[in-house]
Amino acid sequence: MKEQEKHKWHYLASRYFDRTISREELDEMLRMTAEEEAIPGVTALMQEQWEAAKHPEAGSQVDWDAKYRRLMEDASAISPFEQEKTPVRRMWLKRFIAAAVLLIVAGTGIWLITARMGQQKTSYQHIETPAGPDILPGTNGAILTLGNGSRIVLDSAGSGVLAMQGGSEVVQGESGVKYNGRETQVQEIIFNTVQTPRGRQFRLVLADGTAVWLNAASSIRFPTAFHGGERRVEISGEAYFEVAQQQGSSFIVACRGMEVRVLGTHFNVQAYEDEAAMETTLLEGSVKVTAAGQERTLKPGEQSLVSEGREIKIQHEVNTDAIMAWKNGYFSFDQTNLYAVMRQLARWYDVEIEYEGRIPDRRFGGEISRNSKASEVLRILEESSVHFRIEDKKIIVMP
Repeated sequence: MKEQEKHKWHYLASRYFDRTISREELDEMLRMTAEEEAIPGVTALMQEQWEAAKHPEAGSQVDWDAKYRRLMEDASAISPFEQEKTPVRRMWLKRFIAAAVLLIVAGTGIWLITARMGQQKTSYQHIETPAGPDILPGTNGAILTLGNGSRIVLDSAGSGVLAMQGGSEVVQGESGVKYNGRETQVQEIIFNTVQTPRGRQFRLVLADGTAVWLNAASSIRFPTAFHGGERRVEISGEAYFEVAQQQGSSFIVACRGMEVRVLGTHFNVQAYEDEAAMETTLLEGSVKVTAAGQERTLKPGEQSLVSEGREIKIQHEVNTDAIMAWKNGYFSFDQTNLYAVMRQLARWYDVEIEYEGRIPDRRFGGEISRNSKASEVLRILEESSVHFRIEDKKIIVMP
């Protein structure tokens, strides 16, 4: 399914979940699902669920969870489907079927929020919000530290040439900052740092053409021009890379004792200090992860996990759409526990998180736009019997 078709499918799915989808739109959604899926019964089950939603009395006793599980068990036994689809593609499609068939997994505390926040109804009244302004979402912005230690706040720096650094022009445009290397005899290596505070994210293009997206509360230190057979950068927090190929020059990302070595590829590295493990997720190409004297090579759709002082673990067929959600403008939760959810919100909304009382064990699944105000996100999360209170720049979690 092409990217444009994915967005259309997401839009139709959001209207499906909201019960605002028209008959014609439902037919289109079912057609797209039937064409993409070689799993018998998917469209029929979606149709059945839709009819039950229009007539609750007829579908109140239906165990949709059991129906879905049986459908997936049957699908796993279909060898042609398994052979035709790559692992990443298979897993992405199955997750889309799950979103289409299951609205809520009752009794587990896992809630599907597949509709983007702009489409979601938010009529819940539990959250206690202050009378003043709401907490606004993060935005684009960063701080650039030049080789001489001077700092430029990129949020308000305007467009055009910001500085000359080691033979490279530092140029800011609408899509971020770009380092334009120029022919020069200067061999001095000058390092710059781009740092995103909490509540900011940013894109930059390095002198070799590699594009880097920084999530909130992250940083990258890099040379303004690359020399020799190695291109090395250091990061903290989370960054997504689209590495420019350069024959004979490997690209290395270093963070907290771990190295990721590539020749040309797309991958994401998450190395926040308050997370249990550093994650490297490969979308395209090949990377080699080195940590604690070990080396592991990743294939597309795989993820390495490195915790302090432990071996490298490999996860297969990860949900790469969920991993890349932050770059694409939304939160994506996949059975994510409450504390992990709140850490993401803390970084993006630049807030402190406090917990009061005994907090229930809740896990969440689905998508919410990162353009939503904090209260809008919390109203959705409150559907899982957790409550929140906003006080200035603080979110208090309550049972």
